[in-house]
Amino acid sequence: MQNLLKIAFFNFLWLTSGFLLAQNLIPNPGFENCAKCQNGFFELGINSGANDPIDWYAATNGTSDFKSDLPYSGKLHGGFFVGYKKFEYLANHLESPLVAGAKYQCSFYIRLFPNEMSYALDEIGIYFQNGKANFPQAEPLSKLKAQFTTPDRDYILSDHYRKFTFEFIACGGEDQMIVGRMNSWGEADTLLVASKPLANLDQAYPYYIVDDFDLHLIDQVENRAPDTVRVCDHQKVKISLDSSGIYEVLWSNGSDQFSTEIGGESAPLWVEYKFGKDCSSFREDIALVVDKKPNVELKGLLSLCPGKALQVEAVCDGECLGFLWPDGSTGNTFEISEPGKFELQYKWRCQSESLFFEVDTPDYEKDFIITSDVGQICYSDSTFLRASVPKGCLIQKWSNGATDSEIKVFSPGIYELILDCPCGEIKGKIDVKATANCTPIRFPNTIFINGEEVNRTFGPAVPPGLIGRIAEYQLFIFNRWGDKVFETNDIQQRWSPDNNLPSESYIYSGKLKYSVSGNPGIEKYQFKGSVSVIK
Repeated sequence: MQNLLKIAFFNFLWLTSGFLLAQNLIPNPGFENCAKCQNGFFELGINSGANDPIDWYAATNGTSDFKSDLPYSGKLHGGFFVGYKKFEYLANHLESPLVAGAKYQCSFYIRLFPNEMSYALDEIGIYFQNGKANFPQAEPLSKLKAQFTTPDRDYILSDHYRKFTFEFIACGGEDQMIVGRMNSWGEADTLLVASKPLANLDQAYPYYIVDDFDLHLIDQVENRAPDTVRVCDHQKVKISLDSSGIYEVLWSNGSDQFSTEIGGESAPLWVEYKFGKDCSSFREDIALVVDKKPNVELKGLLSLCPGKALQVEAVCDGECLGFLWPDGSTGNTFEISEPGKFELQYKWRCQSESLFFEVDTPDYEKDFIITSDVGQICYSDSTFLRASVPKGCLIQKWSNGATDSEIKVFSPGIYELILDCPCGEIKGKIDVKATANCTPIRFPNTIFINGEEVNRTFGPAVPPGLIGRIAEYQLFIFNRWGDKVFETNDIQQRWSPDNNLPSESYIYSGKLKYSVSGNPGIEKYQFKGSVSVIK
């Protein structure tokens, strides 16, 4: 919120800078306006002034004055006693409250009143505060820490006016000023200006006169910290704050110095500071930009096919400032004609890096392996075939049309897999053997005419691995007298015995021609046996 107020005020100042930078913020700065003066004199009090509305007034019980004895300019001036036990102060309001963080310049003229003064003093100060001055006391306002005090042992004499000018950073909200000596008399605070010292200091009442005050803005509000800080990942950077006028500071990392070291892990980054012990804190958020090491990769496979050149391309995921290849080229590509080890150098904002890589001549066939879960199967079994595909190669197809690296097969045979590799097409195969006494089809030995439906018909059990591979099929069934009772060339057609047929054994025979995976020829299988028909 305070940052927003600062920005808003900055914009306002920019629009009206010509007026504000020249405006004197102290009303009636030369005491020339005095509606209640009689013969050029008026005593002020707390909440009591010479004008309506009030400008100058007394800050304590002491009665500071409007006078006309020795003005620096014009006809009137101000005055106050700085006695050993009686301290008077002039106070005035400001035309507008001071803005926190803004720089102001204040000047005034002061001299010791010459008549019968025994001592001259140093350390006359000006204090700006928020709220009307009301200190019902005669003692010095020693608890106030003046924004400006004339130098120690620089005694202000009566021979002429002296001008003091100072600059300060506003705490924010100050709308009143107090002029006088804030501290009691101490050692070396006085200079004897009379012919001899007073026997009793209680009778010492130096009177100081002042004139022509000026207070105006000289520097608009600006951020003290940088808006953005860039830091390299895993490194530290020193960041500093413009410390002029700052009372105390606190960084987000806990540091209370005007400069601190931060790294990429320091986000969120901010700094708080204030311009006085009792001032409100300002907070500035600082954008932290962490430059991370870019990720550089080489596009494609680092494999060199025999008789061919390989073009390597560097891809930078981040902010790379340049590449340097072994031959001195600086583009993002590099041509390699021989296998070997290489180094790619690249730069980013923080430093230089190296990427080492190796280019070889691959042996894809060596890395191409096909395995089976079991070594032998029959037509009623199955096994999984798994292919280890070399890096960079893609599966084209198996001999059975499958395109996955792992397939399930249901019959013995030779299975071949074709791969598309960067250097060309390669083939691999595996021979899945048939188990001993493996027959392609099997027949039941009993059927029940009046039994469950699954047991009422007769025909071969065709394993999944044989479906689609049958080239020719014949089945004949005879009774015990040799009479043919059934014949078919369709392996899907089954014999359904008539209920009038007697319960007895029947003879079947036939032949089967089929193909085996990976074998170019036709396999032949002849079969015969008996089946019992039971009603």
